[in-house]
Amino acid sequence: MSRRADHAVYWLLARRLIWTVVALGAIPGCASAAPPVALVRAWARPLDASDATLVWRFTPDSEATSELRPGRGWETQTVAAGPGATSALCRGPDGDTVATLASPTLTDFDARVRLQPHLGGGETLGLAFRVQGDDRYYLARLNSRTNGLRLYRRNGGDWYLLDSRNLSVPVERWQELDVRAQGAHLLVGLGGEPLLEADDGAYAGGTVAFWIEPGSAGCLEELALASLPGRR
Repeated sequence: MSRRADHAVYWLLARRLIWTVVALGAIPGCASAAPPVALVRAWARPLDASDATLVWRFTPDSEATSELRPGRGWETQTVAAGPGATSALCRGPDGDTVATLASPTLTDFDARVRLQPHLGGGETLGLAFRVQGDDRYYLARLNSRTNGLRLYRRNGGDWYLLDSRNLSVPVERWQELDVRAQGAHLLVGLGGEPLLEADDGAYAGGTVAFWIEPGSAGCLEELALASLPGRR
């Protein structure tokens, strides 16, 4: 076979290989799904505590502690964080589900909370936002036992799953949970990476609250909030 024919066969095989790889990437399960482009653009810039409107840290004499409405079973503790220690708001497997802050009523905002699920029990905790009452709110929820991130709307005894993602959530590790609420558009991420989104206009505004499922234990170390301009 001539050198020119060899070249022709080589390029034919190479093109077939390239098209095979492209086709496989389009098949669900053959490649990890990236967050939708629209979701990444909507997230804009992750919240940084330096430009937050409000930041709560749970040292014994902090303003956050005085504004806290902890409920039964919640308490401020000194816990390990990296090479040192920090003060955090913690709850064991028994106690009230929600600990609220005397925060202003929020409509459009970015929020970031550092939280840590503890080993044993349900290992489920998160941030409730646009809270209307004890049983009416949105919930961004982590579960390190079933390894998932969920976004819910609760209305009394009814829970509506708005979006979900299965991913590794290591137990006994600090996580940064992000929430953006802008109009009816809701976003949830971890460490600044957008993962969930939904459009739901049931609750237009409300307060925020720390949420730990009955039977679960964990800590929340810091909450930062920044107001956003309303959607046009």
